[in-house]
Amino acid sequence: MRHLTFVCALCALALSSTDPASAQRNPTDVISQGTSYYVFAEPGEATMEILVLGDAAAGVYVVGENVNLSKFLALIGGAGGEAVTADTEVTKSVRLLREQGGQRVVVYEARLEEMLRDPSAYPALRGGDVFTIETEARRRFNLRDTLQIVSTLGTLTLLTLRIIDATNN
Repeated sequence: MRHLTFVCALCALALSSTDPASAQRNPTDVISQGTSYYVFAEPGEATMEILVLGDAAAGVYVVGENVNLSKFLALIGGAGGEAVTADTEVTKSVRLLREQGGQRVVVYEARLEEMLRDPSAYPALRGGDVFTIETEARRRFNLRDTLQIVSTLGTLTLLTLRIIDATNN
């Protein structure tokens, strides 16, 4: 009888330790860890929620109503700083989307440099806005690229001449 009780206890322990949700989970399922939620407001201050997507620190930001777009960019940690080489050109674009007529439309779009140059051009933030930062890196055409093309063309020319010479003999 003792052995039966011991075996039942082991079975109950084994069954209770398995997670039924993980038993039904597909190995290819993506498990979300949740959205980051940041609060930058004083207690009692009127606030608004802004969703940040793209190459910035994505998440939901609760900020005071007196925060403008350039202050908001500083609060979210700026536009990021990727390692840039001399032959790479990096362009950062910012967009502000707002719900109008049941869908989100772009109400402001500019390159980061333009945005910082003219703070009077961008609209005030509103609750429910979506702010995105996109980074595009382009490698400039340089001397190494030119030499690779010339070398390839020279090799193809020599190969063609040898094929023509072999067919004539």
